[in-house]
Amino acid sequence: MDHVGAVSDLSDVDLIVHPTDFGRDQFPIAAFTMGPNNIHIGIERSQLSSEELESELLRTTVHELHHALRWRYVSRWTVGEAVILEGLALVADHAVGGPQEGVDRPLSDIAEAMEYVTSHRDEKLENHRNWLYTSEPSQPGGIARVYTVGLLMMRNAILELGGDSWNAAKLPAPRLLDAGEAAVRRRVLAQAG
Repeated sequence: MDHVGAVSDLSDVDLIVHPTDFGRDQFPIAAFTMGPNNIHIGIERSQLSSEELESELLRTTVHELHHALRWRYVSRWTVGEAVILEGLALVADHAVGGPQEGVDRPLSDIAEAMEYVTSHRDEKLENHRNWLYTSEPSQPGGIARVYTVGLLMMRNAILELGGDSWNAAKLPAPRLLDAGEAAVRRRVLAQAG
């Protein structure tokens, strides 16, 4: 909370922390954002002695609080907004917790992912959940594309626009998506091609 207060003007968010008891094979932290003023964080009881608990709790709390901030600037849920929401929150949580192996793994087909997001960015999220929330076929079991393409696009959008993920959270979706797409095409795809 101190970190978020120091880097943003986010206020008026209820943070609910509760125990979970799903077993040792679960993640130590599970969390979700209920809207611009409410996030829930579950801490797995069997993982209380985990060496990673404290760092994961910090990372997850920052990630979810970032969602609460962005939620205030979303007019409707689209493919583009999902990409922005997860991408910017990952940039924010990486700033306090460092990179994550599973999330930072590059997309196998960046051009295909960019084309999909560009083609469908203004369409309703509900019609594209399967593509967004599954991994690439070439990376079965990998993290969902909404995270990998979101991180790629929003890192590049911030480089393009300047600032940080907390200021970027207040920008309109078209501006973030246009900047992210242009920067990825110029910096990443041009180097690969």
